[in-house]
Amino acid sequence: MAVSKHMDAACLMILTVFMMTFPVFAHSQPLPVNSVSPESDFYQDLYQDFYQAAATRVILNRDQAEIRGGGVRLNGNQIEILQGGAYQITGDFTDGGIYIRAGKHDKVYILLDGASIHRERGAALYIERAERVICELSGENFLSCGADFEPDFINARIDGAVYSRCDLTLTGAGNLFISAPYRHGIVCNDHLILSGGKININAAGDGIHVHDSARFSDMDLNIQAGDDGVTVSNEGLGGTLLIKSGVIQIPSCYEGLEAGQIVISGGEIQIQSRDDGVNARGGAPSLIEITGGDLKIDNPDGEKADGLDSNGDIIIQGGHIFISVNTRSHALNYGIENGGVCEISGGEIAAFGGSLMAETFSDSSPQYAIFDLNSDSGRNNNNGAAVILMDINREPLLSAWAPYAFEAAILSVPELELNEKYILSVGGEEHEIMIQEASGVYKTPEPVYVK
Repeated sequence: MAVSKHMDAACLMILTVFMMTFPVFAHSQPLPVNSVSPESDFYQDLYQDFYQAAATRVILNRDQAEIRGGGVRLNGNQIEILQGGAYQITGDFTDGGIYIRAGKHDKVYILLDGASIHRERGAALYIERAERVICELSGENFLSCGADFEPDFINARIDGAVYSRCDLTLTGAGNLFISAPYRHGIVCNDHLILSGGKININAAGDGIHVHDSARFSDMDLNIQAGDDGVTVSNEGLGGTLLIKSGVIQIPSCYEGLEAGQIVISGGEIQIQSRDDGVNARGGAPSLIEITGGDLKIDNPDGEKADGLDSNGDIIIQGGHIFISVNTRSHALNYGIENGGVCEISGGEIAAFGGSLMAETFSDSSPQYAIFDLNSDSGRNNNNGAAVILMDINREPLLSAWAPYAFEAAILSVPELELNEKYILSVGGEEHEIMIQEASGVYKTPEPVYVK
């Protein structure tokens, strides 16, 4: 583009800064999704003060809006964003929504800055087209819908209070409350990144429903769902859920985390489910991999529900895992019939559940585990039992409180060694155990199974 020799020098400087600091808004080659990590999304490399100075401001006031800048218009009861750029949204919209229909290579940056948006019969935030939308949270924000959607939304299969047909990132230091009595809280047809903020979701269906992949880090996420907490579902491939850090609490759901491949490398995760806590339920391959973090799964009422359930493999290389399910359910379940393995090579696990067809770690596990099927105090104690694994000098290696009656306990810590004796105390009832085989499950003189 030619620049007139008479252009004011200050204007030229502003244009130069814009081109340097806003490369992601240029109509150039799409940014490869795989180059974006959840902890350093590309928006974080931009100057936020310049963003806010250049952004179009949308100030909501019940059913009206004051718009300062370009790229957006008020059309009936919705704010329409029609091109890439930066937009700051504040105020209250009592029955309307945000609608984004930018170019297919456009990047849209939204700062939700104390915004409350309710659309009674549709999605409060509907992203129909863009390459990527980044939504930063500042202050207290609310997105909600009613219990019934208009036919146009239903026919278009829009079924979330937040619905995106493109890549979506939620980040920032603010709060977001999502109420979705119709179906799902957040729906993303492509790739979803949560990389900050405090997000609370109450949904009649899934809390979060994603098609391709979801990557979580550094956020505080609380979900109460009528169906699954988080589902990633890609037909044939299964979809991938990656959790690197942050806090995830799902105190009410059918299944907690569900995807084809689930990889947990950090974070604090607590799930109370009616069915499986973590489920790798299909695709190629099915995998649960845990390398770090703290994972707690609690299921007092499920029927044939599992703590960790994979149609393929379960691989544990680190972290702290606690599972407590009732005697009609299993702590671990993996795809033996599909040639799957369940291996532990690091970390700690204390898992309690039923004994009928109960599974433990595969013979190939590098780390030893104890599989106890003889704890009458655990079986009969409906008020829970203390479980303590000690070395022969009675130094505790692992302590846990099992809140429900159980028939099988699976315990593993890195300190377990071949030909060493250990003491297992369940509700005060003690067993002395010696690990005598490098692999295989065998029966000790007392009915305790040891890997």
